[in-house]
Amino acid sequence: MASGERARALVRPRPVRVGGVELDFVRRAALVGGSRVHLSGSALSLLYLLAANAGRVLTRTEIQGALWAPGRKLAGNSVDRLVLQLRRGLGDRRGRLRFVETVVGDGYRFVPRGTHPGYEAAPANATGADVTE
Repeated sequence: MASGERARALVRPRPVRVGGVELDFVRRAALVGGSRVHLSGSALSLLYLLAANAGRVLTRTEIQGALWAPGRKLAGNSVDRLVLQLRRGLGDRRGRLRFVETVVGDGYRFVPRGTHPGYEAAPANATGADVTE
């Protein structure tokens, strides 16, 4: 392997697993249960943001600031619509496993499987709230 190839291999981030979701930053892809999840670029960016802050509540203002350019005019429910799109892509349904939790009056948080009462038990290779490579 040439030195340039080795250098690129060293800086290329490896996929990470957060709960039952695997994130591949190089391919801009997400997998749930080993199957690729089809998400828009904005929904994927939201997933990265929430997963990087797993367990922490992110306010709508924080999400807007991270995903959209400052001063951009947005509809009042832009974040809510994007969260809904992400939930659909992840297979979240009312009464079923939910990766994205609404914290009423505060915002949203990513809750990996097996870390919240009522959530589906984590598979043996899942890491709970820890992010691993």
